[in-house]
Amino acid sequence: MTKSMTAKEQLIKEIERTPEPIIQEVLDFLLQIRERHQTHKPIWQVAQELMADVDPEVIAHFPTDGAVQHDHYIYGHTQNMRILFADTFYWIALINPRDTWHDEVMKFNYTLTNNYKLFLTDGVVDEVFAFFSKQGEQMRKKTYALYQAMLNDPNIEIITQTPEHRQAGIELYGKRLDKRYSLTDLSSISSVLLLFLVMKEFKWR
Repeated sequence: MTKSMTAKEQLIKEIERTPEPIIQEVLDFLLQIRERHQTHKPIWQVAQELMADVDPEVIAHFPTDGAVQHDHYIYGHTQNMRILFADTFYWIALINPRDTWHDEVMKFNYTLTNNYKLFLTDGVVDEVFAFFSKQGEQMRKKTYALYQAMLNDPNIEIITQTPEHRQAGIELYGKRLDKRYSLTDLSSISSVLLLFLVMKEFKWR
């Protein structure tokens, strides 16, 4: 019976018959990915560092109830990884030190290990940008910088919403008119749930 090769063994075998220029490209990519995983900071630490030099007068004008205007993040887990959906509530409370939920979100962050994945949608990104754009140029720069860090964080996945996701969100909105859910929240939840359904071992907590 032939023993199946490990990924490392298969890579070495492929390298042996690959032209040098392609090997160099693969090496550059491998080093880049390894550095990304070794040096990245948790996104909440990046947020704190970005906010450290924000003008106190700017922060003084932040609303304290921004996060509570949105629904709490929901989460679940697979057998080996904690899977989380971080909605607009989470990001506003994380960034805004005046928010009444900021301390609770930070406590939650410190319960996470490296074995987790934060999911959000581009709709949530849009809402976060819109919220902090009202706080002046300095916060627009900080929000943009945090977004760039999110793109480079291996523990964060931003899902691009499709027209189908949006339609699913609208239909869910129509079924839950008794709730104060935003269309963005419902469309995002639909997007993430569709993703979770393909994860065989996923279970809600």
